[in-house]
Amino acid sequence: MSAQIANIMDQAELCRRVVMQIQLSFRYYAVSLFTLDPRRKMLSFRAGVHQGREMEENPFSDVSLGEGMIGRAAQTGKELIAQDVATEPFFRPIAGLPATQSEIALPLKVENRVL
Repeated sequence: MSAQIANIMDQAELCRRVVMQIQLSFRYYAVSLFTLDPRRKMLSFRAGVHQGREMEENPFSDVSLGEGMIGRAAQTGKELIAQDVATEPFFRPIAGLPATQSEIALPLKVENRVL
């Protein structure tokens, strides 16, 4: 995957390509990428793919640090895995992704800084 995206300079295009490659490689139901604004302590949706198609509309609002699985992973800097979202206290359902049964939230980091 890194060879395919190494030369992309446009951040929006890079985000789109990364989520598409992850979804194609692992055949996930949905893949989303968020970035952290440390001043606001908020994560903003940058790109997503759902069932092989790019998400045309943003199904997410900004996520506060510590909010849901995504915010918790960003806050702690550690992955959060829910094999069954029905039993995960940090899981927050998204109306546009009703078939979600499991979820993984992985913080993107450079050294010790969450991106």
